[in-house]
Amino acid sequence: MLPQRRHKNSERVRETRECPSHRKWVRGFACSMCGHAGTEANPIIAAHVRLGTLGGAGLKPSDRWVVSLCDECHTAQHRMGEKSFWLLKGISPQILAEEFARKSPHWPKLRAMS
Repeated sequence: MLPQRRHKNSERVRETRECPSHRKWVRGFACSMCGHAGTEANPIIAAHVRLGTLGGAGLKPSDRWVVSLCDECHTAQHRMGEKSFWLLKGISPQILAEEFARKSPHWPKLRAMS
């Protein structure tokens, strides 16, 4: 017989991996890939970088690892694969996400995230 299942405190996990105010700050920038400023039809989103972070298929990394992408570029990134997408312009998404995080007014909270 299995022992009683432990329940993770989802609020605690969310607290340590999410920073909505940082995501909002990142959405204030133009698209990191095409430079589009964002419109209602093609908004800027805070896209999570999975390459080289603790993210992967089915596991979203913390908000420390977000970059600004327009919706069209975000869709293209998912369609072609993250690595191929960023190679088009020779951009390192990890370095870019780290730059966003370090320059964010929310850096003290982000620094503690992995």
